[in-house]
Amino acid sequence: MKNLVTLLVVILFLSACGDKKSAPEPEAPVNTTPKNITQAFIGPELPVQQRSSAFYVGVRYFKDYSSEDQVTLTFNGQNGVLQNTYKTEQEGTNLLYLFQPAGQAVTGKLKLSIKNEQKTFEKEQDCRITDDLTLKTVWNALSKTYLSGFDRHIERLKTGTFALNSQSTTVLGIFLDNASVPGDRFGRTLIPALQGRYELTYAGDALSEIKIIHGEPLLNQAFSSQKTYTDLGTVYGNFTSRTQQNGYEVTTYNTSEFILTTYLNPTIMYTIIRKK
Repeated sequence: MKNLVTLLVVILFLSACGDKKSAPEPEAPVNTTPKNITQAFIGPELPVQQRSSAFYVGVRYFKDYSSEDQVTLTFNGQNGVLQNTYKTEQEGTNLLYLFQPAGQAVTGKLKLSIKNEQKTFEKEQDCRITDDLTLKTVWNALSKTYLSGFDRHIERLKTGTFALNSQSTTVLGIFLDNASVPGDRFGRTLIPALQGRYELTYAGDALSEIKIIHGEPLLNQAFSSQKTYTDLGTVYGNFTSRTQQNGYEVTTYNTSEFILTTYLNPTIMYTIIRKK
């Protein structure tokens, strides 16, 4: 009996020792300081993209922490290919993505995901792919509802960075080819032969007028009104009338669906487009 009691004591002692060895180590303290993303923007280079062309999209976001994030940008499930990333105190974290041609005309979603070890920030924005960038196609694509989902667009710089500009349903942006932009920027054209600052007017949700300010001859000695006339004639045919009105040379071009009226005086050249 005495031997049995001794055996039980030994077993209990060994069991206790085993429990101590298998007890889990205490977990390292977790950093509970919140990591917040305070603002994020998605900025395509153009408001609509041609399905046969690759296109660029910029992302800029601001946060209150310095650790790295896992960031992805997709369009209809296709991952954008990261071209560059950089940070500045004033401009936050910036990423430039390239998407290959979509292959079809569609309105899809650009989806942004920013993940840190605490949470995932998500944002999405409509992106419209069109068969081409002709006047008719772009006109029909730029509804007020669609553009109201955009708050920024980008202009790519030759340093690999980009400028992020505000956009509205009234001022679409400035679209110039490579020969017409400052030396540090890449050109970006929207509608053929119609370079300049686009201003939009709506009737309800549909466009009623596009005004394109081509240039200011007195302020920009490099601006060529003759080049603009030549480009317009190449794409939209010979002008149908040219008159002098209130100090302007007024030139009219006609297509099957649109009237383009170009105004030129020594200080400004612009075109107003209306549907017939």
